[in-house]
Amino acid sequence: MYRKDKKLHKKNYRGVFWVLIGFIGFFVLLLLIKYGLK
Repeated sequence: MYRKDKKLHKKNYRGVFWVLIGFIGFFVLLLLIKYGLK
């Protein structure tokens, strides 16, 4: 079933990777601000 849906998933979930990278980057930025102000 996954092989059939692979093309559909690529179309629907195209930007999810960039959202994940943005979220991780934001979290790292918060950590840097927290420890940078000490």
